[in-house]
Amino acid sequence: MRRGGHPNQAAESALGLVRDGADPEAGATLEEWLRVCAAGSARLATSTRASYTEHIDVYINPVLGHIPLTELTIKDLNNFFTALARRRTRRNGSTLSAGTVTRVHTTLRAGLNAALRRGLIAWNPAREAEPPRRHRPRAVVWTEDLIAHWRATGERPPVAVWTATQTASFLAAIAEDRMYAAFHLIAVRGLRRGEAAGLRWCDLDLDRGLCFITHQVQRRDGEIVQGPPKTPTSVRAVVLDRTTAKVLKAHRRKQEAECRARDVVPSGFVFTRVDGQPLAPEYLYRRFVALLPSTGCRRSGCTTYAMAQRRWRCRPEWT
Repeated sequence: MRRGGHPNQAAESALGLVRDGADPEAGATLEEWLRVCAAGSARLATSTRASYTEHIDVYINPVLGHIPLTELTIKDLNNFFTALARRRTRRNGSTLSAGTVTRVHTTLRAGLNAALRRGLIAWNPAREAEPPRRHRPRAVVWTEDLIAHWRATGERPPVAVWTATQTASFLAAIAEDRMYAAFHLIAVRGLRRGEAAGLRWCDLDLDRGLCFITHQVQRRDGEIVQGPPKTPTSVRAVVLDRTTAKVLKAHRRKQEAECRARDVVPSGFVFTRVDGQPLAPEYLYRRFVALLPSTGCRRSGCTTYAMAQRRWRCRPEWT
């Protein structure tokens, strides 16, 4: 059995641990260690654990899993990331995005850092590896001049932000929709989808105009689960303006009438399905895209309709 990367006397000590069996993980392959690491870390959030598991099973283990931890090199990782960047997706045949490769690198680096703390390796080769750089696009305001340029040339920014007027036009056009209050709240107060879907009536004080963000919901293995917000600073109190409080009060009356008409027990969530059960966060996005054509006119070439027909690649960011 071999174990490398140790200076002089430390190598003899480490080799003794392997031979004596004092450390059961000593000599493990990368696949064996990553599975132990992903399953045993109590600090990982549910969504993070699911993401790590997907990266390990789909990307890392089929290529690098057979290599012993102590024999993993920077060259192995660089070759892996180069091949990963050229890999085609099954959905549309395009190559993996630089963001996906970066997240896989983060998973691998975290697992090797855990092995380093455990004393199974002497250094972390993922720190010196060079995955493709991820260039985050800068958001620009979707102004009338930019819209005119897009219509004339077909060139559009990767990320565009609606103006206040465009947002108001969208909200006015969907005022009768069942999810209007959700989109109004997200647009005006900047809640994430998971935070809006996980909002409960007990988290609201509409008389004082307060909204308390204490958790979010996510879909995991087909089930809607509750968990903490994305970051510790996401736990916050949000002040509601009078119009937003009025919209939420009207939404509550409609929800109560809907529950009585369908003879269902309210779940306590602010935004629900027709059966009173909580929403999955991705439903809000799908509903948003579905509503876009109704906000514009085909004959006039409305901006929102045209972008919806292009599968909304401008990715509107609520501000």
